[in-house]
Amino acid sequence: VACTILGYGNKTELVGKNINTIVPPPFSTNHNAYVRNYLETGKAKILDSSRNFVAVHKDRYVIPINVFVTKVSGMGEDSVFMGIFQQIPVERNVATLWVMATGAVLSCDGSFTNWLGYKHEDIHSRSVMDLVVERGALEQLLLQVKTEAAAAMHARSASQVHGSLQTGAGHAVVEQAVWHLNNVQMLHLYQEDVVNVNMTMKIGGINETALFELALRRHDESSKKLLVSDSRGRIVHVTHALAAELGSTVSKLQAGGSVTCIM
Repeated sequence: VACTILGYGNKTELVGKNINTIVPPPFSTNHNAYVRNYLETGKAKILDSSRNFVAVHKDRYVIPINVFVTKVSGMGEDSVFMGIFQQIPVERNVATLWVMATGAVLSCDGSFTNWLGYKHEDIHSRSVMDLVVERGALEQLLLQVKTEAAAAMHARSASQVHGSLQTGAGHAVVEQAVWHLNNVQMLHLYQEDVVNVNMTMKIGGINETALFELALRRHDESSKKLLVSDSRGRIVHVTHALAAELGSTVSKLQAGGSVTCIM
């Protein structure tokens, strides 16, 4: 089931590979350091607690998951860990964008691409502020969320010193919080028209590395029929609505490569 969720045909494609294959940066960059710190100190920061996170699909986009990691056997370098995860259901007519605490975009889901034209490679590491018409309100919201999250994590650390809070509890409190920002105008990659959305923000991530999940709900739920090609006639973007009307899918049309495949 895990292989299917992540887009792999069978487990042999993953067995023997580093876990970083399915973990997005910057978490993949820091993962080995997390493990090394645990082996050297015995102090676990993410073990035996459930949290919302993201995994990298074989096609290089991310999917929302809830993950639980535990140690199952061994000592030191022989330690064996097990991760249990399930895909978080995505609401209909909702697009999702994942953003780091710095405001840099980690990735987006298929609905975000469908609505606004951006693929993972178009927005990875760009500032989320580049995607909105008015930056001020979103900047204030990000600052508010970071401040409240930092305060909660500080309270967690202080409580742990006094032995009054279990590991991970402070993070769980933060993950339960939801922030709202209405009437946000999102910029389309290919069209001058903006997409008006209401935004909700939740926080996840691992250890001190926060990950913001921005869920977007459109004011206008009508589906646009749009196809974009480059100067060579290659299809670079097509919406689900148009693909369905043509009796095809987005992946099949883009695999065809050229607009001549529909003429």
